[in-house]
Amino acid sequence: MNNPDANTNSTVIRPSIPAANQNTVTANPLPAPPVPEQNTVVRPPVGTTEETLLRAHDVTVGGTANPNKPSVIRGYELAREIARGGMGVVFAAHDPVFDREVAIKVMHLGQDADRFVVESKITAQLPHPGVPPVYAMGTLSDGRPFLAMKLIRGRTLADELRAADRTAELPRLLGLFERICETVGFAHDKGIVHRDLKPANVMVGAFGEVLVMDWGLARSR
Repeated sequence: MNNPDANTNSTVIRPSIPAANQNTVTANPLPAPPVPEQNTVVRPPVGTTEETLLRAHDVTVGGTANPNKPSVIRGYELAREIARGGMGVVFAAHDPVFDREVAIKVMHLGQDADRFVVESKITAQLPHPGVPPVYAMGTLSDGRPFLAMKLIRGRTLADELRAADRTAELPRLLGLFERICETVGFAHDKGIVHRDLKPANVMVGAFGEVLVMDWGLARSR
């Protein structure tokens, strides 16, 4: 005798358990642990130099593109950002022609290009040991001017004063002040007034050099 259900799928209906007989356990989920802030790490391929890594790292600031850093400056290899002011930002760079390290100052977006050029020319007109020598001036592809000058290794006078024992090191600090006066006196003799002289705008080099920086507000008398 043929089974009528042999070629059909059997459906089993299981009676539901009354709600009153069910014990429902609701577990409060554990709070998720805080996610640490992610820092973008640029891992160089084998053979990448430290300078190349620094150049790649500085393309982003906090994970976003740095709008003031040019992608390319013809004739120079950009490295890290080393200073920032009201008129522009300064990068360390390599000059492959002379195989030397230089500083490249690039104007901020939206600044007055004419004012930047005036600063560059004033700096170039002051051939003095207390003023960083200017190597070249040019224009980026976006129209912003840039200035190539000597790279100063050291720290600002403001940092020097904070770290110094002003009693024990008073003779040395007075010597720094005397060098600043010599530089400013030379500029005044050329008819140029700095107008923004302060410890943050003076660099003290690793070998005792004292240089007056940032001539962006200078005026010729």
